Amino acid sequence: MMKITCEMLQAGTRKAVEHGVLPRRSYMEDLATNAEIMQEILTAALEAHPEQSKGSKLSGHAEAVLNAD
Repeated sequence: MMKITCEMLQAGTRKAVEHGVLPRRSYMEDLATNAEIMQEILTAALEAHPEQSKGSKLSGHAEAVLNAD
């Protein structure tokens, strides 16, 4: 399985903050918790589709969920 890098963790956290999933301003003790949450999310995503390449497109289901709004 692909290893989650610091860059992946930072990029995921940035996007989560941009989309309101994680708070924009956090207390210092929350930063470690937020990093752990993002680590778990990225790990789950990589485990679900380990064969997917970096530049892959969303599946039809994922695209439908994202465009449902």
